[in-house]
Amino acid sequence: MKAGKWLSLILAVAMVVSLAACGVGGNTTPSTGATGGQESQAPATQAPATQAPSTQAPQSEAPSTEPAPPEDTLSGTITVSFIARSGMEEALKRVAEGYEKLHPNVDVVIDLKADEGYYEWVTTVANSENPDVDIAEFYHGDVWSLDLMDFSDYIDLDSPYTDGTWGEQFNPAGQLYSAATQKMDRLAFFSTQVIWMYNKDIFEEVGVEVPQTWDELIDICEKIQAAGYQPVALGGDYDSINMTHVAWLSRIYNDQVTRSLVKTWHAQEGDFCYDPDIDADWEYDPTDPYNDTEDHMSYNILRVMNSILDGTWRFDSPGQKTVWTNFLRLFPKYCGGDAMFGLSTGGATTLFNQGKAAMTVNLSGAVAEFDRMMKEVEEYGFFTNADGEEVEGSVFNLGTFNMPSMEGEGVEAKARTIAGYVLDFSALNKDQDHNELVVDFLMYFSSPEGMSLYLDGLMDGGGSVDGPTYVYNVEYPEELAGKFDDIEDIGGAQHGYAYAFASGVPYIDESMREFYNDVYALLSESIDVDEFLKRYEDNILTYAPALCGALNISEKDLENPAAAPAGN
Repeated sequence: MKAGKWLSLILAVAMVVSLAACGVGGNTTPSTGATGGQESQAPATQAPATQAPSTQAPQSEAPSTEPAPPEDTLSGTITVSFIARSGMEEALKRVAEGYEKLHPNVDVVIDLKADEGYYEWVTTVANSENPDVDIAEFYHGDVWSLDLMDFSDYIDLDSPYTDGTWGEQFNPAGQLYSAATQKMDRLAFFSTQVIWMYNKDIFEEVGVEVPQTWDELIDICEKIQAAGYQPVALGGDYDSINMTHVAWLSRIYNDQVTRSLVKTWHAQEGDFCYDPDIDADWEYDPTDPYNDTEDHMSYNILRVMNSILDGTWRFDSPGQKTVWTNFLRLFPKYCGGDAMFGLSTGGATTLFNQGKAAMTVNLSGAVAEFDRMMKEVEEYGFFTNADGEEVEGSVFNLGTFNMPSMEGEGVEAKARTIAGYVLDFSALNKDQDHNELVVDFLMYFSSPEGMSLYLDGLMDGGGSVDGPTYVYNVEYPEELAGKFDDIEDIGGAQHGYAYAFASGVPYIDESMREFYNDVYALLSESIDVDEFLKRYEDNILTYAPALCGALNISEKDLENPAAAPAGN
């Protein structure tokens, strides 16, 4: 088992519950992988160079000085089988029609499937002798055993649909090597991240600006509350504390005070998971938000677990005290007081969308969903929330901002956020000619023209968008224009392992339940920060051995972290 598999397994619980538990868009399918990579320069765009042969008769007998367009030699059938979400069929058909106009000898078949049973279907079809599907959401199936295309073999090829290579058409953040296969076998062209949303009308009335630091956030809350508004809507029930609102913030700000631990977790020369191509020259740099991503360095799970058990990584550190002391400055005081404890994540979102709270935390897809609700309010005086309830509301202007950074003892880097990618898909590996045809279609799909067609079709078909696209130079539909302008890529807080332990020990229900009980006791002032952190450290030490057992890591494995784990 490669090192990346343990990272994928541990992050799976934390990532899925963080993003999926509060999905707002119809197309949200968060991957359990992590994102990273510097944004490359966006290339200038041009009309696709590959055109269908002209059938128009010449206008004169004079010989043309213009070179004849290259003959289109592409032919064949490409079958795309995604999950049938709102707007997806219309979106993919628009892309298919655009591609077929350029390549009339290619037939792109859109064959969508129901969500229920998709796992069984995609695994069965992928393992059949002659699968009649090419592009699908294969990560829903048994990806460990599937023969999927490695897109890294094609990513540096010139694209006929832009001025540069295929890899220069989009931000590489969503295109990563699979932890399961160590291949670039999964593509994602849309991002989602946890952001702050705010009521611009209240901010303007009170006379405050968006915060850059946690201290500024607290100052804004004080002024908003003094003006008679609830500053923030956050859920405080079990799910919100362990999986969404409070958990998101815990994971994000835990990252600010644990970044240097990657120096301990980094694979050393001679380790079973050491990759000289990336590890030999790696140096810790907390100013680079992508420094610890899995395409920059390798993690050794044995060194991670040893750092917990030998006390190198402590959960009652000065940095953690800074984080949780700052949390107490915000909630429950500025989040409705005791009313926060009975509020779900969805209830907090509804409260904000009604205009009854000035700020909330949500996924970036909520930006597009917000517009739908405001249109309903304008027309009917109410909107339909995520639970299908009709709720009275008032129309207001929405703004967003990124995570304000905490400052103080133990803080090692600026705040990042929980960032993921959505609509994650792969392609089956077939013969070389067919693979090249599939790649050409994907080049078109991920070009400015193809992605613009996709977005237009998605919105016209009643779908929604979970965040900005990774594809450069895309023209968004009118209803999305400018909606994601303030959502900046500040890096993902979920790289490495600190993120996974920010709500107790992952996979261990008893640990997560104790974490919730202790957070509740802290917020209700039954215990102070020092007692909370002591319980936090005890919790991790108590249940970390159980995680080793769940990952099939033995005590003997931990004694020799350079060797590949042999298991129990």
